[in-house]
Formats: sequence, structure tokens, C-alpha cells
Amino acid sequence: IHPGEVLELTLYWQAIGETDTEYTVFTHLVGPDGQIWGQKDNPPVQGTRPTSTWKRGEFLKDTYYILVNPNAPSGEYTLFVGMYNPIDGTRLIARSSTGEQWQHNAIPLTHIRLLP
Repeated sequence: IHPGEVLELTLYWQAIGETDTEYTVFTHLVGPDGQIWGQKDNPPVQGTRPTSTWKRGEFLKDTYYILVNPNAPSGEYTLFVGMYNPIDGTRLIARSSTGEQWQHNAIPLTHIRLLP
């Protein structure tokens, strides 16, 4: 992908429980300098499926279009995802499949090479 282009990301969520909290999803494209060069935050499924409506065992498809900053330098980037409470900014705890908590409660999904 090149700076200024849009990165399409489709997430698939499975509810492992129910909550009264309406979390917002964050997606961050983080460069080798640790800066966020692309970001899209919104409630799941473009706001049509708040987490407070999820039922245990339910699967949801959730697509994001992340604009990459036109000034982003070339290099290896990491795409992170997670959820936070929009009222106080507290992030939902994110754990790996082995139970370890991800740093900053942000799940690293993949690496993306940004071309000049």
C-alpha cells in the first residue's frame, strides 16, 4: 500500500459473553517510529451493532476503511485493533490465545509494508 491510499480491514468478532458497555473499536496503523499513521475508530459495524446488543456466541462481520496519512514514510507498519469505553477511554483487556495480555490492550493483527 502507498501513503494516501485506503486500507480495507474486515474484522470478525465472536461474543464470548454479554455486556452493558457500548465499546468503540480502534484500528491503528503504527509506523516503525511508533507513531499512528492511519486510524479509524467507531462502534462496531459502523455503529449499527453496539456491543451492548451482542449475544453470547454471536459472530459479526465489521469492515473498516483506514486512510493512510499521505506523509507516512515507507517501511514496515503494524496494524493494531482493540476496543475502548468511549466515556472514560478505558481499553478492554486484550489477551493472546495463550492468555497473555497484549501491550496497551492492542492486538497486533498483521504487518504492512508501506511503499514510497
